[in-house]
Amino acid sequence: MGKHGLMPFSFMNKEFLHNKDGRAIRILMCIILNYPLKSMDMFEHENLGLYEMVRRRCRFIVISDAGRDPDFAFEDLGNAVRKISIDLGVPIRFEKLERLKRRPQDVSQIAEDCDYHAVAEIDYQEADGNVGVENGLILYIKTGYHGTESAGVRSYAMANLDFPHQSTANQWFSESQFESYRALGEHIVWTVSGTTGTQAAPATIADLFARAESYVKPA
Repeated sequence: MGKHGLMPFSFMNKEFLHNKDGRAIRILMCIILNYPLKSMDMFEHENLGLYEMVRRRCRFIVISDAGRDPDFAFEDLGNAVRKISIDLGVPIRFEKLERLKRRPQDVSQIAEDCDYHAVAEIDYQEADGNVGVENGLILYIKTGYHGTESAGVRSYAMANLDFPHQSTANQWFSESQFESYRALGEHIVWTVSGTTGTQAAPATIADLFARAESYVKPA
């Protein structure tokens, strides 16, 4: 595992970067350096791992933001984008971020005009002053509940109003809780990737981004 909790892995014979838990890495650094745990935030970091991927000029970046954020304040994303702009001088421009919304207060209500993801362009050309450089793309996926999910997910959500942004202080998930998060994650991935009964899963990372962009920005 590399610094900033990044792990390289292979996708269709190409190398990408996968962000692991940033908080765990900072705790590990405190243990290695014999620092008190309250010092964990002294290390340069942001929980999504986006900073390091942009610094390495990754072309395609997939972020799954499953942090607890019931008000959809986008604290982790905002922190990352600010640091990248200030430190690296790289602009990042999102499309339809406003369509990522918190769950309705009325448990029986269906959320309207909302998505599970947004896309963004990373302007490497402007940052490097080189129009010959390819800009990057971000597929940002955020955990949400819209009321259109499967019966099992909806049942659990109606009984637990803070789902899917429950506190992680209690790590002892019940069977129904674990299955509800798993099923919601599966539903989100199939929706974002445009995978249906008649549409196969994307064959390449470029295909995945093309489907995600067409969903957010229909022709």
